[in-house]
Amino acid sequence: MPRRIGRLLAALLLILSGFVFSPLLVVLSRRRRLAAVRIGARLLLHSLGIALTIRGRLARPGGQAVLYVGNHTSWIDILAMIAVQPCRHVAKSGVRGWPVIGPIATAAGTVWMDRDKLSTLPAAVERVARALRISGAVAGFPEGTTWCGRERGPFKPAIFEAAVRAGALVQPVALQFADGRTAFVGDDTLVASVWRTVSLRRPRLVVLAITPLDATQVRSRGALADATATAIAGALRESPVRTPATAPTRVRPALPAGSPSLA
Repeated sequence: MPRRIGRLLAALLLILSGFVFSPLLVVLSRRRRLAAVRIGARLLLHSLGIALTIRGRLARPGGQAVLYVGNHTSWIDILAMIAVQPCRHVAKSGVRGWPVIGPIATAAGTVWMDRDKLSTLPAAVERVARALRISGAVAGFPEGTTWCGRERGPFKPAIFEAAVRAGALVQPVALQFADGRTAFVGDDTLVASVWRTVSLRRPRLVVLAITPLDATQVRSRGALADATATAIAGALRESPVRTPATAPTRVRPALPAGSPSLA
């Protein structure tokens, strides 16, 4: 219990600090703003006791923008993606109205997308493409919602259209948790998910960087989405992450997919 409470208090202090100082982010240069958000994500993961390991080499924005795309199982995925690479994030527009979290995400340069209104999708795709051209690095989760990890949802092609328009590289990123209790799916609540996470002795997340794809060399956004999904699924099969021997061995049964996602 002391470990759980300590982790929660540390995380809460960081989030409140981020809220207080978030207005300062908008006056920073783009590079410094992204670097500050990256540091914040790393500190938050550390405060929650989550050990982050990166395997492989991520493509870095340079002459060509990079769209980082990952599988989606938990709210932790968002922090992990930002922690491994300074980037803007694509998130559902509903999060913008959340107290504390919404203002921080907005100040950090989040690109909002309303997936429930198809009429707004073309404009949202163009915003993501513009963010790629300007910032050079954007991350998103094309499944659109969280899945338990054993199952994965189809990759929706909209975000890949933005990569095609911006002539970007697509960097597939496979996210693997050593313990299934970190999943945030089904009728789960964020509070319950956070409590399970801080209750784990050694929650561990491995980020696998896969060979990037060039959007300018793929015939369509659908083909790009399929190729990315296949690459991530293959990496997850070939590089299973084992639960450490010191961690609890009883794993919570997988929940059905489809919970409301933070991204």
